[in-house]
Amino acid sequence: MERLERVLGTGAKALAPSERLNYGRSNRSIHARRAVKKGELLTMENVAVLRTEKNLKPGLEPVHLDTVLRKRTIRPIPDGAGITWEDLLAP
Repeated sequence: MERLERVLGTGAKALAPSERLNYGRSNRSIHARRAVKKGELLTMENVAVLRTEKNLKPGLEPVHLDTVLRKRTIRPIPDGAGITWEDLLAP
């Protein structure tokens, strides 16, 4: 029975040590599709959910997309930059 449990595992999801370094950079997050001006309303025309990869700073998780849409920015956001809570004007 013990051997079977070792083979099947516990079912709990965990990052392998080799995955930890790239975890934040390999997931999808919310990014500016183009340069966004201060005070501009965020819409699907100027935001996208993208893989961050190596050359982009991560943004908010995609689960927050509906919250981000229709918010105004409080500062300019460069083309491709990850959108964070600090970029948004509260409702």
